[in-house]
Amino acid sequence: MPLKRILYILLALAITAPLRWPRALADGPEDLAFPSAAQLAAENTANAEAFREQWSKAGMDSPLPPTVEDFVGLYALPDEDKEALKTALADAGANWPQLASALQFLRFKAQPEKPGSMYDSCRWLILTAPHLDRLELTRDLLVQTCLGAHSYAEEKGYDTGSELFRRNLLNYRFDDEPVTHWTYDLLDAGMPVPGDAHPDAYDLEQLSVAVEDFTVVERGYFGNMASPGAVAMARAGTEREITVVLAAILRANGYPCRFASDNRSGKSWIEVYTGPAQPYDSQMWEPLYPLTPEWNGDFSYARGLCGGNCSVVTAGDAFGREQVTGRYGPVGFVMPRFMRGGTEVSDFNNWAITAWFEGRFVALDDLEYPLSDMDYPLSEGGAVGEDGKTKYYTLGTWAMEAESAPPLYRFECGVRYPGGYVDVRQQEFTLNPGDMQEISIDLDPPAELPREALVDRQVSLPEAGHPWLPPQGRFLFVVHDNQEPSVRTLAAFERFASMSSVLYQTMNIAVEDNADSGKFTSAFIKDVLQVKDDDPKPVVILVVDGQTRLYQRGYNLNLYDWVMRELQDAD
Repeated sequence: MPLKRILYILLALAITAPLRWPRALADGPEDLAFPSAAQLAAENTANAEAFREQWSKAGMDSPLPPTVEDFVGLYALPDEDKEALKTALADAGANWPQLASALQFLRFKAQPEKPGSMYDSCRWLILTAPHLDRLELTRDLLVQTCLGAHSYAEEKGYDTGSELFRRNLLNYRFDDEPVTHWTYDLLDAGMPVPGDAHPDAYDLEQLSVAVEDFTVVERGYFGNMASPGAVAMARAGTEREITVVLAAILRANGYPCRFASDNRSGKSWIEVYTGPAQPYDSQMWEPLYPLTPEWNGDFSYARGLCGGNCSVVTAGDAFGREQVTGRYGPVGFVMPRFMRGGTEVSDFNNWAITAWFEGRFVALDDLEYPLSDMDYPLSEGGAVGEDGKTKYYTLGTWAMEAESAPPLYRFECGVRYPGGYVDVRQQEFTLNPGDMQEISIDLDPPAELPREALVDRQVSLPEAGHPWLPPQGRFLFVVHDNQEPSVRTLAAFERFASMSSVLYQTMNIAVEDNADSGKFTSAFIKDVLQVKDDDPKPVVILVVDGQTRLYQRGYNLNLYDWVMRELQDAD
């Protein structure tokens, strides 16, 4: 056996020994007293430095503290956000020791306080991971992921504190596949990843054809994707699953890559970064098509793959994605405006844009820049119009008239009324390259809106009436809990307090009053107004001459307008 290979195997065994025997490492030395956070913080005591040096030598092998708070107090770096770390570890429930032991191990690697250290990378993974991932992540996966990614980053010169490194080389998950340590699984499946038989990374040309002979199968069940290791072992999976396998192979070889997909068709492929390690160049992403590698690098091929047009293309991972539609063809823009009573409404969210595909309209989910609070727009994208308020959204258009027809889109929005009635507005449109299309939607209630649409429940008024609710008169009640969104409703309804045409009453159910008047109020709310303890708040009730004209549970932007409409109709 060549000497170089023997040395490589010995080095690998030495590095991974504590990870292959995690129980032995977790038990730690029996003769080392576990220090408290107070002991470690005692910088001014005579033996603090000596104690700290003695303990740090075996600190990574020490048993974990009994609670998240104790662990963070002991191991967190002086300048890091300890509350964020506590929250993330606590979110892992009973699995928090797996996450904590990974941090503990990497805490004693070189310069843990340095931005982009392995400890910093592990902490970023834990803080950024979705809740369900935190319940499944293991110490072995986290530590080995950080060790492998940092090894390639050091070799190729990537900044380990950058978003490019974290999102596209360090990250352990691409889409909706399970949380697994796919590097081991891919190696067992005979995929081209570094291992004992091949210690060095493969080149990109070798990797680009790694899954071209996989068999595409239809998913025969409803649920998450199969793991990359399982798909690689079977040499078969859905197109999406096979795409994830190639992405995992690329990252296992040290190539930053991300999962790309088109909303309208559901087709997916890979983008691999081919630019300089530093500085990051947002234009140096190359598409790879796992099942048709002969088209690799051709952006226009994606349009044909997606049925002639790309509508909304996103690239990223399971943590977040960015919109990159403009990389795959010309785009146009849609600016929706929502009007009520002649005034623009800026916070209306019950709308969607769909695209026609294979006989049906498909919802386009990824219109925003970015798509969620955790997303990372690595490239710039327009989001706000010239007025600084109205957002516009990017959609793909046709590339050439001879190639395909403009994609058909449909704008949809709706208002759900208290009684369950839904008023839906739809408007179909097409876009040409560079178009900025404004779509104005009137949210005023339709003239034919039935009154029962506003009544979710009837009040229970005794035949003889009630001292607080006589058979005659106009009464408006707001039952609230003094919290949001009740506070917003109360602020919007303030003007009713000065109206002589209606008796306006607010009732705070959060205030417990043992006096007779408090008990009387509670009975009135439950027995007459029929408000239940578990009803969403606020509850807005309008009674005109003994008839329930509006009964709304929970917050709705249209409440004030509906009350005014009913009062005007009663005149």
